[in-house]
Amino acid sequence: MGAFIRITMRRDRIVVAVALAVVTLLAWAYVLWLSIHMASMDMNGAARLLTPGFRSWSPADFAFMFAMWSVMMVGMMTPSVAPMVLLYAAAGRKAA
Repeated sequence: MGAFIRITMRRDRIVVAVALAVVTLLAWAYVLWLSIHMASMDMNGAARLLTPGFRSWSPADFAFMFAMWSVMMVGMMTPSVAPMVLLYAAAGRKAA
């Protein structure tokens, strides 16, 4: 187990890049799953989603929209943050 950790620490760029890619792919997969699920709804459900002003939001509506927005932001912003995270990992490696 100790040898695996030493090898992993030497290849921290690969580990960080893979972790960022996995997080991005999972976030996009969730957003795509949501879009497929929403496209398969019947017209009554779609009409209800397109007219949120005619009824007030429940706490569950707010929580769902916040979760969807958060996951979408992770999926969109993680690729742009990747160079800085890799730079920070390199600085941490050189400091150690």
